[in-house]
Amino acid sequence: MRRFLLVLCLCCFSSTALAQTVAFFQVETATPNVHDKMNINAGATTKLNDEFSLRFFTLANSGWAQAYVGPVYQPVDWLKLGVGAGGRQTKEEIDLQTGYLLWLGYRRFSFNGAVEVGRLAFTGDKTQVWYDLTARVNVLPWLTLGVKDRRPAGIGPLIEFNVWKVTVWSAWTPVDSEKAEVEWARFLVGAKVVL
Repeated sequence: MRRFLLVLCLCCFSSTALAQTVAFFQVETATPNVHDKMNINAGATTKLNDEFSLRFFTLANSGWAQAYVGPVYQPVDWLKLGVGAGGRQTKEEIDLQTGYLLWLGYRRFSFNGAVEVGRLAFTGDKTQVWYDLTARVNVLPWLTLGVKDRRPAGIGPLIEFNVWKVTVWSAWTPVDSEKAEVEWARFLVGAKVVL
């Protein structure tokens, strides 16, 4: 997996691409009833031309890691569509994984949808499907409010504080969007740096 990550990084960070690359690093965690692991993720998007970019994403925690790469298509300013392919490694195995991205934006409003699907999802294993659906409105230059629905965390309000290239965010996700059950002490918290 480390060799795979190294090759992907070299593709995304070649010297000719660095001038048009936006990268990020993020640390996030949640209350234990959501998950008990701290996630560290990073990614980069390299602009290839006016419509196409190459996107790389990786995530690691104490139980598993993943990485994938793929194209992003932006036919108009307010729409981005992306796909990616890569792998997911646990302590027991390495498996294939795909990722899908939809971004919509208009003035202060945006919607970001991300879905990741493991190979076993196609055989009916729903635990191999993860998604994050987030609608946002920039209220002030330093404050963003929204709604986040993330599997398996749930759905609820989101608040982001933006200072320079750092975003600190929290989502209170008390409602399980798949079972319509309420558990009040469900939170996600993260800090993201854009490079």
